[in-house]
Amino acid sequence: MSSSPDSRAIPVSSLQLWARAAHDLRQPIQSLLLQTAIMADTAETADRHKNAHLMEDMLIGLQSMLNDLGLLSRLQAGVDGLSLVSCNLPDIAARAALTIAQITTERNIKVTIDVPLIKITSDAELLQKVFTGLVLNALHLNSGTEVVFGARRSPVATHVDVDFTGAPVAPERQAEAFIELRPLPVADAIRRAALGLGFLGQLAVALGATITCTPLDGQRQRFSLAFPSGVPVSAKT
Repeated sequence: MSSSPDSRAIPVSSLQLWARAAHDLRQPIQSLLLQTAIMADTAETADRHKNAHLMEDMLIGLQSMLNDLGLLSRLQAGVDGLSLVSCNLPDIAARAALTIAQITTERNIKVTIDVPLIKITSDAELLQKVFTGLVLNALHLNSGTEVVFGARRSPVATHVDVDFTGAPVAPERQAEAFIELRPLPVADAIRRAALGLGFLGQLAVALGATITCTPLDGQRQRFSLAFPSGVPVSAKT
């Protein structure tokens, strides 16, 4: 899994992110207001139940967005700190893949984990959240059938990579606070909100890391979470 000189760091401006997050929160609220009007004019029981399930999905997504904003605000304000433990990267990657197994199955996307036995000292829960978010963004932009988890070490950093097939990631995509995974064209499709790359960039900063977007050969793209050499790391080959 080679790197590229065209790597671009994810923007991490806090003010920019909070402005984008405020914008992103308005959309589900407006959609819910619209659904309440539709619900009021719906007489058929089956249609009312369908609208109720749709509203429930949107409320769950909105609740998740608010919870994530609360997490980030507490980290940035110093109210919450990191719970540092020894993290086995293959295990973290496997748990992240399991968390989104239903989504990848629905989309018929294979998640391959090709991570050597590397351990770093970090916050395992937050690290898994960033891993999961990177894969969800890869799914959001993916035009292929596989997403690959990898990891590598260099003299200056330890990298966790998520490779996928798609077009280069535009700057505005790199600064997103939240994304909505495209609903599948099937009945009762669930609308799912996820953290955007801009939000994940802020969480990476809290972990002492950075996220970059790198075009690879052909149509392959890479998200890379990089921990500088000062972060305690151990590896076994």
